[in-house]
Amino acid sequence: HGEKLFEEYSKREEKRVGTLQDRVERFRAMRGRSDNLDLIDEIREEHTVNTTPTRPRNWLPPPAELPKDLGYIVKRSCYGQLPVYTYYVASREACKIRIRRVDGDLFLLRDALKKELGLDLVSVNELTGCVAVYPPWEEKFEVKESIEDFLYRKGF
Repeated sequence: HGEKLFEEYSKREEKRVGTLQDRVERFRAMRGRSDNLDLIDEIREEHTVNTTPTRPRNWLPPPAELPKDLGYIVKRSCYGQLPVYTYYVASREACKIRIRRVDGDLFLLRDALKKELGLDLVSVNELTGCVAVYPPWEEKFEVKESIEDFLYRKGF
């Protein structure tokens, strides 16, 4: 029974490849003749690859201009993503959320995040230009989403 299925499959494949080869030969024979452009377009449409880029679910396009009146700027990564990262520390018993690529007054961003999130554990590293938020373990995903929403609303 398996041999019969294999023979049927190979016949179908030979027929499909043969018809494609025939169409390519016809295309080569008619290349350059303007009255057969519809055949050329038909072959191109059948053999095009979908090149539509996919985007992450929460992705928003970067703004044309960054806001200058806030006193700080959060630059996006080279892939257009917000630089908000989650790090797990102490064998996944705690986590911290870092906002990287911050230029300007880090303390203004820290104060705005404290006010927005209602959390007291927000620290600043002036040397690396990062702001770290230490959320409760149960709320880590909600806090990260609210930080990203906050940055989107500010125009970053």
